[in-house]
Amino acid sequence: MDATPPPTTDPAGPGLTFRETMQGWAAVGAESFAAGRDAGQAAGTPLSFTLTITVDDLDRLTADAATPCCLSGEVHAAALSPEPLHVVDGTFRLMVPDPTRTETMHMRYEMQLQAGDGTTYAFDGYKVLRGGCWATDPVACSTTFRNWDHPVRRQIFSGFRCARDAAPGEG
Repeated sequence: MDATPPPTTDPAGPGLTFRETMQGWAAVGAESFAAGRDAGQAAGTPLSFTLTITVDDLDRLTADAATPCCLSGEVHAAALSPEPLHVVDGTFRLMVPDPTRTETMHMRYEMQLQAGDGTTYAFDGYKVLRGGCWATDPVACSTTFRNWDHPVRRQIFSGFRCARDAAPGEG
């Protein structure tokens, strides 16, 4: 009898699932993200999505914030389809460093989308995160923390924190 346990795909640590909705503007054939936003706004072609993001291993994500996470959901892009586009394959990365700017990270959204008629599209987008630190006092942490200041003044107490309760025996 083989006593070796079967391989598992269970994550090593706790997981997390959350839903996010974003909206903006988009245009087909734009040369840059900003040009697509501006042309889409001028043309009145909105883009929105509601995604479910699944973090299989929160400990791994905490150790490496660029860890790929699964995402699913749908995208509404009037410039591409009158019907919702369904995410058939998607990856979310919480914090990918921007190699061109210091203290700047990107939340990355990469998706393969499919329209009702079978047409497929590739979606690649990001949200910019600037400044911030993992050293924020837990008392000041919330899902949204805003502190207005001049853009040239970087604050050390703004940021994003992933945390979890200690498992029994960890402390």
